[in-house]
Amino acid sequence: MILQFLDSLDWVLSFFLVAAVFILFTTVCILFVRKAVNLKRLKDSHDMTGIIFTNLSALYAVLLGFTIVNAQSRFDEVKKSTQIEAACLIDLYRDVDLFSEQDQTDIKKAIIAYAGSVVHHEWSGDGKHDDTGRKFKDLLNCYFHADIQTPKQTIWYTESISELSKLGDLRTARILGAQESINPAMWAILILGGLAMLIFLCFFGPEKPVQHLVMASILAVTIASALYLIHCLDTTFTGSISIQSDALKNLLQVINEDFSM
Repeated sequence: MILQFLDSLDWVLSFFLVAAVFILFTTVCILFVRKAVNLKRLKDSHDMTGIIFTNLSALYAVLLGFTIVNAQSRFDEVKKSTQIEAACLIDLYRDVDLFSEQDQTDIKKAIIAYAGSVVHHEWSGDGKHDDTGRKFKDLLNCYFHADIQTPKQTIWYTESISELSKLGDLRTARILGAQESINPAMWAILILGGLAMLIFLCFFGPEKPVQHLVMASILAVTIASALYLIHCLDTTFTGSISIQSDALKNLLQVINEDFSM
């Protein structure tokens, strides 16, 4: 519920909200520790606290780094597959010109209907995969019932069937990519680990509270930034930096203009 609310906001506002929560948590912890524990006792334990904090922060940084790289890699793979999906539709639309006029009309209409369903239903996240699935079956049926008469048409028909099969695989990859996400256990480790870093920082005792709060706030914003970036990359089609359907929208506009000529 909270994540959906954040996704509905502009990314700048949602990021500042996440950062504000981490800063508020850090501020409350620091003020509580400085009030509950004598400042001299905090200074006396600086050496031990520093060693433990250094090792834990290094471990957490590695965990954050690997998670970001993994999320970015999956994001890039899904984005690439969507671009190839648009390219397949362009190839299918272009190659159909060698077929009979009736087959050209039927196939072009089916391609337009399929691309429109992907953009307006599947990409919008309303879960209407059945509608797009029916449009894809209609496209398949147009090819299955195509009237192939010449050797040249046979060559292009064979190539088109291959592209059609590839298109189906890419659609499946896109749907599965949208459903994949980081395991909740991993999220728990990342969030609790970040909070642990901030709590640990509370046990350092600079003389001036303002200095302590500023340093802790910088760390809080850094951790919040990393976690927010992971969330954005993890929500491939719905997050603040989600993959857009621009390639398919442009394709739909071009083929609509061409078909209406």
